[in-house]
Amino acid sequence: MEEILRGLNDLVSSGKILHAALSNFPAWRVSRAATLADLKNWAPVSGIQIEYSLVERTADLELLPMAASPGLGAALWSPLGGGLLTGKFRRGPEGRLTDFKTLMHTESTEQKTAVVDSVVAVAEEAGATPAQVSVARLRERAAQAATSFVPIIGPRNLSQLDDHLGALDVQLTPEQFARLSEVSGIPLGVPTRRPPPPETTFRAVTPPSSTSLPYPRPEPRNPPSRRPLPPCIVGLGESPCGADHPGCRSAAGTLRGDVRAPWQAKVTRPIRVPRGPAPFATC
Repeated sequence: MEEILRGLNDLVSSGKILHAALSNFPAWRVSRAATLADLKNWAPVSGIQIEYSLVERTADLELLPMAASPGLGAALWSPLGGGLLTGKFRRGPEGRLTDFKTLMHTESTEQKTAVVDSVVAVAEEAGATPAQVSVARLRERAAQAATSFVPIIGPRNLSQLDDHLGALDVQLTPEQFARLSEVSGIPLGVPTRRPPPPETTFRAVTPPSSTSLPYPRPEPRNPPSRRPLPPCIVGLGESPCGADHPGCRSAAGTLRGDVRAPWQAKVTRPIRVPRGPAPFATC
């Protein structure tokens, strides 16, 4: 890319060309070229040239947005899809399809057939030819862009030139423009495509009963904090425990040993219980 830019810069410096542009380059190379030319103070990249029509809109993914960002112009070649959008190939194969046999579009997919049908239908509504409708749609697309998009027409005779120039007098309605844009749309892909938002639904969930389970429901196990207390919980001041448990002597006595439940921490030193009634103690 550096050699191409240096050669274009030499052509501009010598006065042989006024502006430099790139034709049929991918978006990442055009962006890199524009950056290199700016950093090295060479002749800037002024525009790009790409194929664009109602049957070839892949440039909408990256090339045209990339061109609009730094303000590059876009020359759009083959705006009629090699003659497919004129509808003449439905009358016969004469024309570019038999003369060139390359870079031509045919009704090879259902979408292309639907696009031609829509162009012919809109042409009947607008009182114009399908070629004029196709070019008028590109002009409307260019009017909505942030930079200049110029369709490159390729008439082969005077009648075709008059037909192309008649597109200047065709004004599509917003509904017709939206219809042509929708039928010719392409998948946006990643990262432009966004997944649809998830549907939020609420439904009642009924827990299965023990009879519907293929196995018996297990009994819940009590956590340590919720284990049942031992039966020898007594009021120290009122009814001291009569059992000869270690550590449970009297309300005024000294509690020694394990005065808590077995699963709790054990007391390692004597605990002096104050005189008077106490709430409860465990033995």
